[in-house]
Amino acid sequence: MSDYLMRYLPEFDEAAVRQNLVGYGPEELTHMLITAYKEKRVLAKMIAELSSKQERIKGIVDEPSTLSSMPDVPGPDDLRKMFE
Repeated sequence: MSDYLMRYLPEFDEAAVRQNLVGYGPEELTHMLITAYKEKRVLAKMIAELSSKQERIKGIVDEPSTLSSMPDVPGPDDLRKMFE
């Protein structure tokens, strides 16, 4: 875990955080641990939801357009010929 902290949070000072936690009791530390776990789960679910939306958008973008089958709409080859 320390490698990830140094990579993504180089300003994170583990010694200072440990020093700050010395004054807390077991109940407070347990509450902080549970809260951190809940936050991590929420972030994981948000990332999964955003990834799902991104995959749906990619699927929509990759679908062939219905405009290309319309008779008066120029296709990619027609556009290339027009600009040559």
